[in-house]
Amino acid sequence: MGILFDDLVRKTASGLIVPVEHKVGRTVHRFWVTDTDREQYYDILGGAPQIVSEDEKPWAHAGRNAPTCRPQVTLVPPQRTVNGSDPKHWDAARLPCRYCGTSTNLRDMQRRPSCKVCHEEHQPA
Repeated sequence: MGILFDDLVRKTASGLIVPVEHKVGRTVHRFWVTDTDREQYYDILGGAPQIVSEDEKPWAHAGRNAPTCRPQVTLVPPQRTVNGSDPKHWDAARLPCRYCGTSTNLRDMQRRPSCKVCHEEHQPA
């Protein structure tokens, strides 16, 4: 079962989704569950587990080792798009888009009617 991020935020704010911490040895696993599931979990444990103090939390102190993750960033040049505020891409007459047929005031580089979505999908690379 998955949940969308916006739903998680809303349901957390309303108390329908709640956090649960499960400690195994020195590792603490964190889950987001429904309030009903948390109550069932606490019933199985015989009550709510003791809250981990800040000193015991594994993320409270940085490790001695340097990070091993070195993200590679690839810069991609921006795509050319139709600028609707530019007079050379705008016309007062609404004409059907040459690709999808919806009515548009936008024009492509050759001044042919082309809505923004179709222009971006069909432009040469």
